Amino acid sequence: MSTTVSNEIDRFDQAEDTELERRIVNFLHLRLPDLSTVKVETHHGTAILHGTVPSSSVQCRCLDCCRHVAGVLNVIDRLSV
Repeated sequence: MSTTVSNEIDRFDQAEDTELERRIVNFLHLRLPDLSTVKVETHHGTAILHGTVPSSSVQCRCLDCCRHVAGVLNVIDRLSV
């Protein structure tokens, strides 16, 4: 694969990750509006949640919300209670 094609694929992947991240953040804010401490990263369909949440039930809700966003293939939980 040429460097140009590889760079184009990388840019496409980054754009998809950015869009997926935006959708996850929006969905979390709709479902859990007081949760500004959670940060989201995405990489090739994998969502990584970072931050502190007030309880284990909120942690579970965050993870469940994330799993319901179209395009999320995997969720990594780095949340702390």
